[in-house]
Amino acid sequence: MFIWGSFTVIGVSDAKAHRIPNQLVLMLFAILFVSCIADSPNELLIPALLNKSAAFAICFLVSLGLYLIRVMAPGDVKLIAVLGFWLGTAQLMDYLFYVCLMTVFVGPMYWALNRLEKAKQVHISAEPMGSSHYSLAGMAVQMEMGKQQLKHTVSTGQGLTYMPFAPILIMGLALQQYYA
Repeated sequence: MFIWGSFTVIGVSDAKAHRIPNQLVLMLFAILFVSCIADSPNELLIPALLNKSAAFAICFLVSLGLYLIRVMAPGDVKLIAVLGFWLGTAQLMDYLFYVCLMTVFVGPMYWALNRLEKAKQVHISAEPMGSSHYSLAGMAVQMEMGKQQLKHTVSTGQGLTYMPFAPILIMGLALQQYYA
């Protein structure tokens, strides 16, 4: 129960402030480590720790690579590594499927929320019916301007939608635990 409470605090913290508390992730890792030692019989302790350590390393290295190409925040890297330790290598692919599923559902919601907030900030003026917006040439110009704006947005990083990833990781974990 404490573990899921910690996940809830981590998810809410990341969603609200884009911060994952390091102390909570470290405490979660310590609890999971002690739990692994306590739950494993003596003859299976070393294989269980090796399995969970391998999952920790795989998750850490993959997410570190994503962090280095600026796809992910450093708090997400640590959280993914701890989640990998908890799940072990056997459940990582199932977990990845559910994280991808949650990203597909939650990502467009963050994108729409970001667009709505930007629309509030920018005053949109209505153009008259005869404007170039409604002509074929006007639409072609708008499309070309849209491509230029997209290139500028991606190259500068301004105007991109940033999505906290911890809530998605935790929702994916909940689905994986429920359906496993």
